[in-house]
Amino acid sequence: MKFKTCVLILFFSFCSFGEETNISPQMFGQTILPSIKKLVEDYYTLLEKLDPFNKEVILLRDNISDVKQNWQKFSNLCMSNLEKCKEDFPALKNAFIEENKKVLKIENDFKLNPKPDKKITDSRILLSKTLSSISDDSHKILNLMDRFKFNRKEFFVITDHLKNMKLNLNILTTGILDDEYQDNFHFIYSNFFKMLENDIIERSNLDLFKRELVNLNISWNTFNMKVPKWKASLTPDSLTLLASMHKRWNSILKLVWGGI
Repeated sequence: MKFKTCVLILFFSFCSFGEETNISPQMFGQTILPSIKKLVEDYYTLLEKLDPFNKEVILLRDNISDVKQNWQKFSNLCMSNLEKCKEDFPALKNAFIEENKKVLKIENDFKLNPKPDKKITDSRILLSKTLSSISDDSHKILNLMDRFKFNRKEFFVITDHLKNMKLNLNILTTGILDDEYQDNFHFIYSNFFKMLENDIIERSNLDLFKRELVNLNISWNTFNMKVPKWKASLTPDSLTLLASMHKRWNSILKLVWGGI
């Protein structure tokens, strides 16, 4: 017998379940997954609203994600058709050279125009280190491409550098936020959006979603419990978007568990 208790109050969703929910692959793929994708999109839109510098960072992050996907396809091609692989390599390298220019621009913009409220603190130092790590990975990729020998180890090494770049760009998106709510957004990225984006969306992982749904909901509620402490610092459109995100998450819960 299924036991369910749910209370929805403004920014919170409190639910307990005595039985694992049953989600069909069809429901997950056609309804739930698109809603999760939109929720993640809204999260990055919110980050851009909270700090305009994030628009540049998030664009680069999305581009690096595309490069990573293209690199994986290129790696697979090289395993089956080395001649075609070598033919396509210059275009891929040129595309990454353009992304490297954007990395350098972001790094220079940050050094030349530091946020006035980011003094020489641990937070400021972390941002500088994160930017340096992104730049280092980018340069290492270019160095590898300059002397590329088309062996398996090189493919794996470049893939690891691209993963590191994306991870550090995600860290940067929360690190540049105002200190007042920076920790809260770092928490919700690490415990909620990171899994949604990297594991559930990218891999269309229904089993993981089912296993982690309760924990994801706890993380979302933990984040929203702290919103009243700093919501006065947000613009009306940011608050509207945040409220819309909460409604979207609740709609996902309704689809999964029903009747809440």
